[in-house]
Amino acid sequence: MSVNNPLRVLMATEYPYDESAIRGGIESVAFHLAQALGSRPDIELHIVSFSKIVNKSKKEKRNSNHIHWLKQYCNIRGLQTLMSLTTDVIRLKLIYNKIKPDIFHIHNFSGYALACSKKDKVIISVHGVEVATKWAKTNSYYKGIIGFFRLCTERFIMKKSIKHADCLISNSGDYATSILKRYINNTSIEYIDHPISHDFFPHLTGYPSDKLLVLSVAGISERKRTIDLIKTVRLVSDVLPVKLVLLGPVSEKLYFERVIDTIKRLNVGENVILDTSLNQNKLIEAINDCSVFVICSGQETAPMAIAAAMAVGRPIIATRVGGIPMMVKHGVNGYLFDVGDIDMLSRRLIELLSNKNKMIEFGKQSRRIAESRFASETVAEKTINVYHKLLSRKTLRGN
Repeated sequence: MSVNNPLRVLMATEYPYDESAIRGGIESVAFHLAQALGSRPDIELHIVSFSKIVNKSKKEKRNSNHIHWLKQYCNIRGLQTLMSLTTDVIRLKLIYNKIKPDIFHIHNFSGYALACSKKDKVIISVHGVEVATKWAKTNSYYKGIIGFFRLCTERFIMKKSIKHADCLISNSGDYATSILKRYINNTSIEYIDHPISHDFFPHLTGYPSDKLLVLSVAGISERKRTIDLIKTVRLVSDVLPVKLVLLGPVSEKLYFERVIDTIKRLNVGENVILDTSLNQNKLIEAINDCSVFVICSGQETAPMAIAAAMAVGRPIIATRVGGIPMMVKHGVNGYLFDVGDIDMLSRRLIELLSNKNKMIEFGKQSRRIAESRFASETVAEKTINVYHKLLSRKTLRGN
């Protein structure tokens, strides 16, 4: 494709109606990838997104991108899932047939893949695979009879989506492939990191102060193992005057109650700052203020929060799960530890917080890795290469 004959791409995704208030990982990835793709003269990008904010479906142009807003008539997640298999597919198919894209790029698993035929070129960017893991059963959303129905429905959608896809894009290396292998037949896999905002790539000026601030950005849930962090702070605070900032929404209310109880029982209220509201500006400020970034999760793909902390130039301490070892190089830009090993996490935190030179060196390595992998222009270039690779393969097959 050329400037005179640009590649026409239709992207179906969650997308921020208010670009100053991006919510969640999928919105962030889609927005920053779209910005980079839209700046290319060889790409004509159309974005279709279901939104509960718009009063009625409409089309608008933002910069060079064409955005098709479809009104979301249901705000209940379980019913949304069903609608993605039925009425939403019909509405999306009308746009698809009108645009006639060269590439149909879907973010995350949904029924949207059913809007096109098997002859079309379909790519799915994988954003999370919790629903296919044992951790889904720890999520209160999937508990009980209704929860079990939700889980079965979402796993069915995952299977149908992959069946219709020509290619999956994963940002977690072989991890996502290993989880999804029972669903994958002839679908190819490409490995591309998710992009992050340029706002996370400031001029490196070192650390803002000598305060010992540990940051963790994650939803409060059993899978994220928030309580492990609180127990760790209790141990570290016996040695150093550390404070822990927990930034992220409440994903599981019952677990949140356990978190509050643990803070009171361990008497670490003065050492823990809990903030359940999250936006990009708050995230940037929190990462800039912190000394070390920590993730304790029992399951992850490749957390956007780690990529953001690396771009700012912060050392990372994280569990050795999912795609995290592809981001955190042990002893280079941080440390890895086994899930639940609070003693090891405590020792690593004390080691780093007591050695500012090591914190700075690890932070520089984090920044170097982030610049080479997470910049939106780099991710866009790799994504376009996948588009052309898929088109070439389809042409050779005569489709």
